[in-house]
Amino acid sequence: MSAFAAGNADSDAQPAPTYARHFWLGLTAISLCALGLRLFQLDAESLWMDELVTVETYYHSSVQLVRKAADVGQPPLDNFLGAALVRLGLGDSDWWMRFPSAVFGSAGVLLLGVLTRRLAGVAPGLLAALLLAACPLHLYMSQEARPYTLFFFLALATILAYLRAYRLNTTPAWCLFAIALLAVLMTRWVDPHFLTAGLLTHAVGAWWLRRGDPPQQRTRLWAPLSAVFFAYAVYGPFFGIILDRSRGSVAAQGPDGLQRIADQLYQSYASLFAGYSTRTLFVSLPPNGLVLGVAAMLTFIGLAVIFARPAGASAVDSHSEPGCPQPGSSQPARAVFLTTVLPFPFLYALTFTLLGNAIPKPQYLLFGAVLVFPAVAIAAVFLGTVMHKRHGALGMVLPVLLCLLLAARMAHASGESLARTDKQDWRGLMNYLREHATPDDAFAVIAADTVPPTFHVAAYGRARYGPPDAKFMNLTLRTELAVLEQPAWQRETNTVWIIAYTDRMYRGHSELTPPRAPHPHMKVHSFEGLFLLESREAGAAVARLDDALGAVYDELPKRRGLTAPAVLLGKHALRAGNVDAARTWFQHARAQCGSLTEETLLYDEWIRPAALAAGLDAQALAALR
Repeated sequence: MSAFAAGNADSDAQPAPTYARHFWLGLTAISLCALGLRLFQLDAESLWMDELVTVETYYHSSVQLVRKAADVGQPPLDNFLGAALVRLGLGDSDWWMRFPSAVFGSAGVLLLGVLTRRLAGVAPGLLAALLLAACPLHLYMSQEARPYTLFFFLALATILAYLRAYRLNTTPAWCLFAIALLAVLMTRWVDPHFLTAGLLTHAVGAWWLRRGDPPQQRTRLWAPLSAVFFAYAVYGPFFGIILDRSRGSVAAQGPDGLQRIADQLYQSYASLFAGYSTRTLFVSLPPNGLVLGVAAMLTFIGLAVIFARPAGASAVDSHSEPGCPQPGSSQPARAVFLTTVLPFPFLYALTFTLLGNAIPKPQYLLFGAVLVFPAVAIAAVFLGTVMHKRHGALGMVLPVLLCLLLAARMAHASGESLARTDKQDWRGLMNYLREHATPDDAFAVIAADTVPPTFHVAAYGRARYGPPDAKFMNLTLRTELAVLEQPAWQRETNTVWIIAYTDRMYRGHSELTPPRAPHPHMKVHSFEGLFLLESREAGAAVARLDDALGAVYDELPKRRGLTAPAVLLGKHALRAGNVDAARTWFQHARAQCGSLTEETLLYDEWIRPAALAAGLDAQALAALR
């Protein structure tokens, strides 16, 4: 056997100690580099909208924390970890709020290397870990206070625990698997159930194919079933709470066809290699056709090798384990890969397509890295083995070098993502408010309708940043007129502050340009696409709100989706009996609609009911139309 083949012997086949030692040294070095990269500039940008929704839950009691997590459709494990940091006095640090994601991200690099070694050997294991360490999507998710890397890590840990339990077939091993499965169930709402389905498919298949063996050699089906039952029995109450609080987010609208599934898979695949931002759902990724082409070629070759390799015919896995669903196979790792990992992204994309109104973002399909990176690494090693016979050592090195160049290109894209340029700079704005605002001032937040304002001032209170006593009014279509009657909006000697953030992060450009101040009493401050309008003493605060928003709409291009503030102020004008002002505001709102259907919906659901409630007659109502 060549040194190359020996170096790729499966770990459980007990390769030469030298290769095992080299594997663990190399994997440790790659994992530490991944950790350093994920900790670099970890708090360079402040927490943003989605992170705030998560961090706000950390300050609640345990019972409330579960409910708050369920409000955004998530189990609470990630929130419990964050709450522990808050209890330790670290809640005011953005760095510490993101630290768990960075740690679990680098730990996921290590586990992917271990799993790929089980699947194909030492060299593929190291290459797969290297690819994940450089992956732009994974790096990006490792620097957010969100549960994505925690799920990724625990999913890999669950697969490895399952493989270990099948090899040992002992009660402690199956108990460890049950605990790992319970932990992964507590991280995400939808994802873990695809993992469970795949593992159960493997367990039932293994039992079925070996049911004719002697009793002492048969797979014990009751063991994995009992472990899964235990995990779901403990998880059940949490699932009930999540389901009850998430009904509105899963109202199915029907499938959009195969194109929607293909788009989701492409966005996920491209984000692994070409770079990631939250804009990728709506706009094309930067031109990396060559990178994606090479990656796709290696992925397909690697999957073909995994499928085509005869059981027990390769040097990469020469020992026998019980429970493999293919007669005579010595590779339960391969069987689990094919039944669990391979279908995962396709089933996930299909599920989100069936949900219809759910937004499938690339990070939801991050688990595809478990499918893609081992396949790319296996393809590189396989091609090196084939070329070695004809071209010697050079042929063996070239495919691996190609894989390393791919990792280098990904690392470059990851470096660009460290700038976090598509996050709104809340820190600069909120620090400005802390220095210049007073609790008696009036505060409002507006956003494009595709990104409803979810500003949570509670997450900004305490010592983090922003005025802790500020009461912000979110201007949405559901905002009640009563908020405009609060004392702060009636004062004439305070300052009105309006935060305007947009769907820039989703569409790749700012929906608002900084408006020109209509009079000397107004100033406009810009924070990387996040704007702060300041209006000082010039009449009642609510009238200054009108002036400020009027300046925004004068500068805003038509059909940009910012209708909510205009509708609110139109309703306010109707209540005051000023029909002409209301008509002007409703015209502003209609100008922001993207289609005639949207205009009709806006009128039927918001403008007409407000006019009727104000007592307008038929002629005045027709004029509003």
